[in-house]
Amino acid sequence: MDLRINNIEPKYDNEIISGETISVSGYANDGSGDYVNGRITINKSELASGKTFDDMTPKDVIALVKSKLTFA
Repeated sequence: MDLRINNIEPKYDNEIISGETISVSGYANDGSGDYVNGRITINKSELASGKTFDDMTPKDVIALVKSKLTFA
């Protein structure tokens, strides 16, 4: 399934991502013309030990989102 991320929403405090969560929005297409839209919330507790949202690149966020998804 082709997954496209179209929005990553962190919370900023003085230019540092300081929130406990970020929300990621996107959509997926299975190739048959059917699409699904969704939003996933990532909690700070789901990050690797010692990692913060400020340390993450968009590619890191997308990889984490993909790891949370289950496609039937």
